[in-house]
Amino acid sequence: KHARAALQKDLFIFERSIQTKGGYHPHIQCIPVDAGLGPKIQSKMLEMATRSGFKLKEITGEIPLSSLDDDWSEGYFYAEVPLPGGGDEYRRYLYRVADGGGSKCFVPIQFGREVLAEVIENPDVAQWKACVVSKEREEEWTTQFRESLSG
Repeated sequence: KHARAALQKDLFIFERSIQTKGGYHPHIQCIPVDAGLGPKIQSKMLEMATRSGFKLKEITGEIPLSSLDDDWSEGYFYAEVPLPGGGDEYRRYLYRVADGGGSKCFVPIQFGREVLAEVIENPDVAQWKACVVSKEREEEWTTQFRESLSG
């Protein structure tokens, strides 16, 4: 709700928690995107998951992830894709490594960012290092964000 009210943007949210060569590298990213971009993100995300060899399952209804009685120990990728219309309705998708039927699929570490990069046709967005800003700019954005929460 806050992203829509303060920024006139929707949020594309994704979480990746899958073993890498150096151990676990879990991360959650909440990326403001232009309002109405959700259907394009959804379509591209499903296409790219198939191309990468894994299947994202849609989680329907208001089921919280914590209520799913599943084995999460091998890792997962989770995404919330905003629906058009300006509300805070999302389509939720999940891939659990344990669902791979014995064959472990590789979910690229930057998968969510790669999806967004293709949708907005900006390859720089795919790598977080290309999005690093100066400490001063980061502090400025942090101040603006805090002020937006209190107003």
